[in-house]
Amino acid sequence: MRPGKKSKILISSCVFGNRVRWNASHRRYQEIHDWAEANDFELIPACPEFELFGVPRKSIRLRQKDDEVLGIMGNQEVFGQLKEKCKEIAERHSDVVGFIGFSNSPSCGLSTGVKGRGSTIKAPMHQNLDCPTTEASSMNTESNRNRFLERVKKYEKQVEIKRLHDYAVSKGSRTYQDPESGFLVMTSQYLSSKGSCCESGCRHCPWESLRGKNGK
Repeated sequence: MRPGKKSKILISSCVFGNRVRWNASHRRYQEIHDWAEANDFELIPACPEFELFGVPRKSIRLRQKDDEVLGIMGNQEVFGQLKEKCKEIAERHSDVVGFIGFSNSPSCGLSTGVKGRGSTIKAPMHQNLDCPTTEASSMNTESNRNRFLERVKKYEKQVEIKRLHDYAVSKGSRTYQDPESGFLVMTSQYLSSKGSCCESGCRHCPWESLRGKNGK
């Protein structure tokens, strides 16, 4: 997290407390609000189904047909629309560092049931986000909340390192300062200019992927 800014956690709008479920109800989890406040996170509510269809609406049931998952709402197939909306929301909130979904939701469930499939699927919101994701039901104990927090903090560090590295490259700098240790870290661009790997375990070694491809 950059100084002076709260990190953002995307959250299913019904879990946040908004009345956006198919029957205009909500599933607010106060402990998630308390956890976010304690750790200085800003919760950002989103609901693909509400943005597409409003409330009230018919519930959406997932069903397997051959190799395809369908989302049936009344007599309509809407899973394609739902996937596109989830992708749009993920792109709109590309700066979030975590996502908390709602169990068994066709858009926000981490392990959502599909009739006739014999297994669950990871719903589209989880598939479209690069950050750590979980479900509200997995935030019901302190140990689970702490585990998610650790994953989020690790992701935040990775994002900040990428930002510093990319900024250094854009300015033509050979190095940037690591925010935790204070050490100078060489950029991948500078390491590439050396012509070969120094085998010192550099953070941004450009030769690692080549070694993997060549089996060396």
